[in-house]
Amino acid sequence: MADGGSESELTLCGIVIPTTWGDDGAPTGVAILTRDEGEYEVVPGDTSNRLLSHLRREVLARTVALSGPAGQQRVKVLSFAILEWAGVEDELPSLNLGDGR
Repeated sequence: MADGGSESELTLCGIVIPTTWGDDGAPTGVAILTRDEGEYEVVPGDTSNRLLSHLRREVLARTVALSGPAGQQRVKVLSFAILEWAGVEDELPSLNLGDGR
């Protein structure tokens, strides 16, 4: 992202992964890892705290792309939904449209 401070909305589909850990070993930060191997660091906030309870689950997230250090993709998550798969490879996922709690 350019350092001009411009923000753009971005929809991501990927797995929630831990990125930082506290002194007690519990995850304190997350990122969304997309199927094309993009990794988007989620900035701290209410929504990122809720994502901590959904580690290793696939989410569909509405985000705002933020500028960050060169080579680092950072996003603020506005909302997300957990993708729940029926368990059969060729079936479409059912989407839980709750607020991610």
